[in-house]
Amino acid sequence: LVRAILLYVGHMLCGVAMPLVCYALLLWMQEDDPPLARGLMLVAALGISSALSALFKEYFSDRCHTLGLWTMSAVCGASYHTMLTLPVTDAYAGTSGKVAELISTSADTVVGYWEA
Repeated sequence: LVRAILLYVGHMLCGVAMPLVCYALLLWMQEDDPPLARGLMLVAALGISSALSALFKEYFSDRCHTLGLWTMSAVCGASYHTMLTLPVTDAYAGTSGKVAELISTSADTVVGYWEA
């Protein structure tokens, strides 16, 4: 979870850095005799921040998907464990199928939450 939060913060910081670098690039272009090295450095910074932002977002999405699958497995495992420990009379009453249907829907909702 900490890794996912750090990836999200990195993505947000790169997202903030891109407009700032673009603004600096526009100011550089308005100068009378702009130094070429500074312009190349700004273009490189823009490319790096854009690439890092995409990379951080991709890893963040993958991490959230993994956490969602872990949560779904835990919820389904707990529900199936509960159903397997039901008395035989309740199992024949038909409640286990209803419980399985309710839990699978809840687990899908949990995965949808983590997939953001």
